[in-house]
Amino acid sequence: MNCTLACLAPARQMLQINNRYDPCCFNGMFAHIFYADSVVQALKGTQGTYKFYLDETGTDHSVTSKAVQVMLRFIQADTAFLQNPPLDSTSNGSVYNYDIKNNFATVIPSGDVDLRYVLLKGPAWLSMDEVNGRLTGFVPQESLIVYPDTISFKVEDPDGRFVIYNYLLKRKREHAYFFTKGGEDSVIYFLPQYLHSLETVNQSIVTAFQFNNPMIHVTEISVINNSFLKLRLDHAVSQNDSVMYRGYLELNPIRYKNGLKLENSDMRNIVLDAVKENILFPG
Repeated sequence: MNCTLACLAPARQMLQINNRYDPCCFNGMFAHIFYADSVVQALKGTQGTYKFYLDETGTDHSVTSKAVQVMLRFIQADTAFLQNPPLDSTSNGSVYNYDIKNNFATVIPSGDVDLRYVLLKGPAWLSMDEVNGRLTGFVPQESLIVYPDTISFKVEDPDGRFVIYNYLLKRKREHAYFFTKGGEDSVIYFLPQYLHSLETVNQSIVTAFQFNNPMIHVTEISVINNSFLKLRLDHAVSQNDSVMYRGYLELNPIRYKNGLKLENSDMRNIVLDAVKENILFPG
């Protein structure tokens, strides 16, 4: 909150510098991911500017020569950016790559210089190629619930220009899942391929769900925890029932938060009692 207010009315520019190895306070590699991007988002449309830099050159509670260098570049508006930021989604069981080096650019051209790369936070399967400036890793296959991965990296040149980039990498399941909760035989839950990715849904899309049993129809649909779709049915489901979604080309299709449409799914078996009656939904 203080960072946001410092950049408002009149619009100001603010650079926050933390020391990774400070023995006193505000140390560590990734505390910034909990607030820095929220400040930037809050300042949109205000003409205020906020940037965060993590200094890794000092080991005591003082301003380093590197910090002064970064301040001067910031004051001169001689800053850096990523030409094409990394995508925010990937698929389980795939190879993930992002080329930091060839996406790093400066407002004022700086020529061919050696860059330094640091992975500040990431999942165990992800690594930083500090020579070639590339994030690489094999995304593992996971179980039904796949949580996003938090990633933060820093790239900087020798002269004080830098980018610290933070993002959530959503991981796509192999396919969508349909299941029931214990004690609810006339309700099924639809878990799409991305977790924490849904907001609202139009009731007209209920007709896009088709069952192998022509007696079963969806009568109501709602979003649970931004992750599941709850489908209320006009008949109870049994062990041999299956369902598919065919709404991609409909007028009001189900959409993810980013606006992309939910993919059609093939006919899938409904997993009965996948969640016990007395267990809260994950997500």
